[in-house]
Amino acid sequence: MQDECERAKSVHFDGYLRKPVLRADLYNELKRFLPYDMIDISAEEPDHLKLTPDELKALPVALQRLEALRKIANK
Repeated sequence: MQDECERAKSVHFDGYLRKPVLRADLYNELKRFLPYDMIDISAEEPDHLKLTPDELKALPVALQRLEALRKIANK
């Protein structure tokens, strides 16, 4: 398999991934060809949500409805 990989890379292809494809390998291969910027999402997202008083009042009802939908979906 190693010889096949090296031959494919040198003759026909710009890259090569073996199955099962690992997510990290796929990302590394895509980064070789696609422009990208690294984004630090931890700096952009707050640690917790801030809800308005009206949203806090509606939250128990919303959670009950979501639970009912989950039970329906699991049937």
